[in-house]
Amino acid sequence: MAENNKIYITANELAEMLGVSVGHAYKLIRKLDQELEKEGFSPEVTTYNFCTNGSHYAGEAGIRTIGMGPARENLAHTIDEYAEVEDLTNVSVCYVGVMKALLG
Repeated sequence: MAENNKIYITANELAEMLGVSVGHAYKLIRKLDQELEKEGFSPEVTTYNFCTNGSHYAGEAGIRTIGMGPARENLAHTIDEYAEVEDLTNVSVCYVGVMKALLG
């Protein structure tokens, strides 16, 4: 998996990872999208330009990884890093949406 350049997982892969049916995996993906969009977020598959432990998990260990943080990317892991209160509030809503989709 580490040599795979794909930055998304398929419903089949999600089903295998979670030990659920492919139909259930599709349902989880739809619920995740719906929960986040309901709160005004636009989920998209992309990459980010700073380093986290996710680079080890996704790149070296081959573990599919979701990276989601509270602030602007250009501030992440810099000397004067900070997050606005509004950004912290927004990301907490986003985290709740993810949990609702996965657990609800």
